[in-house]
Amino acid sequence: MNRADLIVFVTELARRQFVRRQVLAHAFVDTSRMVTMTRLREMCVQSARQAGLLRAPALSDVRRSVTIRRAAEEAKKEFDGAGHLGFLSASALADTLDTLVETLSPFGDDAGHIQEWLLAQKPAEGKLRQLGVLYARYRKRLGAANAADTRDINAAILRLLSGPRDHWPHLLRTLEGALVFRAIRWLNPFEEEFIAALKKQLGDARVKIASALPPAHAEKIQDRLASRIRSDVMMGAGDEWTAWAENLTDALEMADPVNHQGRGGRQTDQEDAGDQCVFIFAHASSRDFERPAVRGCCERNF
Repeated sequence: MNRADLIVFVTELARRQFVRRQVLAHAFVDTSRMVTMTRLREMCVQSARQAGLLRAPALSDVRRSVTIRRAAEEAKKEFDGAGHLGFLSASALADTLDTLVETLSPFGDDAGHIQEWLLAQKPAEGKLRQLGVLYARYRKRLGAANAADTRDINAAILRLLSGPRDHWPHLLRTLEGALVFRAIRWLNPFEEEFIAALKKQLGDARVKIASALPPAHAEKIQDRLASRIRSDVMMGAGDEWTAWAENLTDALEMADPVNHQGRGGRQTDQEDAGDQCVFIFAHASSRDFERPAVRGCCERNF
């Protein structure tokens, strides 16, 4: 690892695991050049406020719940019992809106285009247009309250990274080496745009992405997954995979150049077993941990 590099971990757990392995291997590790994605995002939020790109205060959890509830009540009156969402109660509409807000928040400013598309759909009582009306009510109330939700904050961060580097956080502004994102399993739309903006400003060579999943695991699981999907489709249960497959298209799995440096591209059995546990934790259900093979693998490596 180059001392000038800045390593970004998706989670605090991934950072601690990396530190533990480095200490066991080298007896010492400098953590001053290691941050989590959450911490880096907080730095960018502070810089965006200082640059005047984000003026409204962040929406608290309580105010968010109240805003969603009030917007749902307004939308219910407007629907007046018509359409797909008209028969839902205010509480059910609030739950639907909560999910919609959470789904669109990673898109930043692009969520506005999605909202416009939803509102343009016909007929007026259709589900898509009613979802657009529901979301528009929420955005209107948010603007009236002069508050910023996750979508607004994400948009401000992306504008910050697309602008002059003088406004960037000190850690990024003074970066001399590479920016390495480690332990990546998948990227949501905001994280993808976040990294893309950094690549555009710093260059592809200085922004690196390291996956937590070796290519061999992806190849093995894709065969198993394809076999299961074909079986379910033939049994008439294909609809159950629709939403899951749509989420899967957002996933991004890459080879890890960092893990393979200095080993001729081959992992030891112990390292491979550890990666298997990472995959198990990422993909297994609670019932899977009752299986002896899975439980034994976890007990041996953690």
